[in-house]
Amino acid sequence: MSLNSATEHDRNRSSAAPHPRRVRRAVMFVCIALAALLYGYDLGMMAGAILFIQHDLHLSDGMVGLFVSIVTAGTVGGMLVVGRISDRFGRRPTLMAAAVVLGLAALGMAWSDSGTPLIVFRVLMGLGLAGITAVVPAYLAELAPTQRRGAVTSLHQLMLATGTLLAFVVDYVLADWEAWRVIIGIGAVLAALVVIGMLFQPESPRWLLRQGREDEARAVLRICAPGEEDEVVAQLRGDSGSRQRGGRLVELFRNRSLRRVLLIGCAMAALQQLIGINTIVYYAPKILQSVGFGQSAAIMNSVGLGLLSVIATAIEARVVDRVGRRRLLLLGAALMATAMAALGLVFLFSFQSQAFGKGVSVLALAVFKFAYSLSWGPLLYVTLPEIFPLHLRGAGVSFSALWAQVAIFLVTLLFPIMLAAGASLIFFLFAVMGVVAYVFAAKLLSELSRKSLETIEHQVLHTGAGAAEADGRG
Repeated sequence: MSLNSATEHDRNRSSAAPHPRRVRRAVMFVCIALAALLYGYDLGMMAGAILFIQHDLHLSDGMVGLFVSIVTAGTVGGMLVVGRISDRFGRRPTLMAAAVVLGLAALGMAWSDSGTPLIVFRVLMGLGLAGITAVVPAYLAELAPTQRRGAVTSLHQLMLATGTLLAFVVDYVLADWEAWRVIIGIGAVLAALVVIGMLFQPESPRWLLRQGREDEARAVLRICAPGEEDEVVAQLRGDSGSRQRGGRLVELFRNRSLRRVLLIGCAMAALQQLIGINTIVYYAPKILQSVGFGQSAAIMNSVGLGLLSVIATAIEARVVDRVGRRRLLLLGAALMATAMAALGLVFLFSFQSQAFGKGVSVLALAVFKFAYSLSWGPLLYVTLPEIFPLHLRGAGVSFSALWAQVAIFLVTLLFPIMLAAGASLIFFLFAVMGVVAYVFAAKLLSELSRKSLETIEHQVLHTGAGAAEADGRG
C-alpha cells in the first residue's frame, strides 16, 4: 500500500475514533488556548481597574498614562527573545513560563501601594504577554490536523476575545466596590489554571521530531492529528532544515525566500493594527457621545462590542477551513473600509446630530468590529505560524507580531492628534488602510487552507513560492 493510500485509510479510520480520544484532543486544544484567555483578561481588566487605581493611590495623569502604555515596552522586548526560546526549549515550557510571569505580575500589581512597583510589574506583564502571543498560535498550528488547522488556531483569538469580555464583565460587577486589587488578582488565578492545565499537555509533535524524539511525536500525533503521523514524519525526515535545533532570526534575513516571507508576515501584522481596531474600540464611547449618546455608550462599547467580537470569531473558526483564509481577509478588509468611509461621511457632512447619523455611526462601529473579528483579528495568528518553517517558526512569529505592537504604539500616539484635526480625516485614513489591506491580501497572499505545514514549508524553502506568493487559487 502506498504512503498516500495508507494515510487516506488512516484518516477515514480516524473519523470513527473512540470518544475518549476526541475528548482528549479537545481538552488539549482548549488548555493551550486558555493562555490566550489570560492574555485577553489581562488587557481588558485595565479598562475598569485604572480608574480606581488612580483614585486609591493618588496617581497623576502622567503616571497613569505611563502605567497603561508601559506594557508595550515589555511586550516588544519579549518579542525579540521569546521566539528563539520557544524554538530552542519547546512550546510547552515557554508557554508555562509565560503564564507564571503573568501570574507573578498580576500578584505584584494587586499588592502594589504606589506607582513605581505598578510600572515594574506592568513591564513584567508585557514579557508574559509576548510569550503567549508568540507561542499559542504556533503551538496550536503544530498540533492541529491539516483539515482543521484554521479552526484550531483560531481558538487563540476566540479565547482572547472571551478573556477581554470576561474582564469587562468583572470590571462592571466589581465597580461599585472599587475592588481593583480583586480585579487584577483574578488574573493570577487564571494564570495558575493555565499552568495546571499545561502540566497534562504534550509538547508539539513537530518540535519533538526536530529533536529526534520520533516515538513521542508519533504518540502525540495519534491523538491530535490521527492518520497524519506517517506523512508528517516522512516529510520532516526529508527536510534537513526542519531537523535543526533552532534557527536564528538572522537566517530569515539572509535567505531570499525566507526574507520575503518575513516581510509579508511583518507587513500583515502591522496592517492588522493600522486598520485602526484598537483606537476605534478605545475611542468608541467618545465617538458615540459625540453623536449624542450618553454615558451608557461606554457599557455598550465594552460589553456589547466584546460580545460581538466573540460571536464573529466563533463564526470565523467554523468557516475558515471551508471558505479559506484569503477570502475572509478580503471580505473583512472590504467591510472595514466601507464602515470607516461611512463614519467619515457622517462627520464630514455633520450628520452626527441627526437620527440618521446616529444610526449610521452605531452600525458602522458594529460592522467594523464584526468584520475585524471575522477576518484580520484571528487570521493574522492563523497565517503567521503557517508561513514560517519549523525551525524558525517561533522566531518568525514573534518578530512579525512585534510589528503589530509597533503599529499599536504609533496609532495610539497619533490618533488623538489626528482626531483633533478632524474626525472625518482619521476615519477616511482608516478606510484607506482597509483598501491597502485588501490589495495586500489579493496580491501577496496565497490560500493556505488544506495544505500541511510541511507542504507549505517545502514550497517556501525549495520553490520560493508557497505562502509568500499569490497563486490565484484562493
